[in-house]
Amino acid sequence: MADRSIPFTAPMVRALIAGTKTQTRRLTGVPTIEEVAGFGWHVHNKAGGVMNVDAHNIGKVAAELLPIQPGDRLWVREAWQTTPSLDHLNATQIAAACAEAGWKRPWAPLLFNADGKKRGSAEEWNGEDVGRRRSGRFMPRWASRLTLTVTEVRAERLRDISEADAIAEGVERDSDGWRDYLMPSTQCCVTARASYRTLWEAINGPGAWKANPWVASYTFTVEQRNIDEVSPYGARQE
Repeated sequence: MADRSIPFTAPMVRALIAGTKTQTRRLTGVPTIEEVAGFGWHVHNKAGGVMNVDAHNIGKVAAELLPIQPGDRLWVREAWQTTPSLDHLNATQIAAACAEAGWKRPWAPLLFNADGKKRGSAEEWNGEDVGRRRSGRFMPRWASRLTLTVTEVRAERLRDISEADAIAEGVERDSDGWRDYLMPSTQCCVTARASYRTLWEAINGPGAWKANPWVASYTFTVEQRNIDEVSPYGARQE
């Protein structure tokens, strides 16, 4: 088992918090899968090896090669801010300052952009405004507030997603229908699957749905706690 970080956009962070998102699909780490005339399907591993696989077993073989496996824990990276007095420090420098002060764990007042929630008491904020916005790419492990435990891993074509899976992806719904992530202010989608198509293209660009790539599909449980507070640490960090 391993601990890894995983980034999410603000709408998906809100869906994780609401409990409506229990799946995510990713392109990263998916092995190269190709159909070779006269030889069937080839699945390539990281070592450069090639496995000849029949069409029925492609997903099973590819899933075993994915970088994330059942039992792995994922700590969520999201956009964040702290106080202006810390704006001159990056996450590593904040952690170093905490260590120098003798703290067992890094700490800083935090605001999470996805929902505006703050971490830290009024005394810790000390009346300060919110500092500069920091990308989720630079969120450190100690600042994460959401932990996912992977329960199922699949490798499949993007457009094989079912209506139930699209709902599990956390797409939003209101009284008018499912959200259109490409034109959120003017249109709604009839199905969750159609909504997910717009979400995928909003993230990956025009034509990304039509390309129908192989993706890694991860199902998980969500805990609204820092990964080091979820259970005694024992997993390998990556």
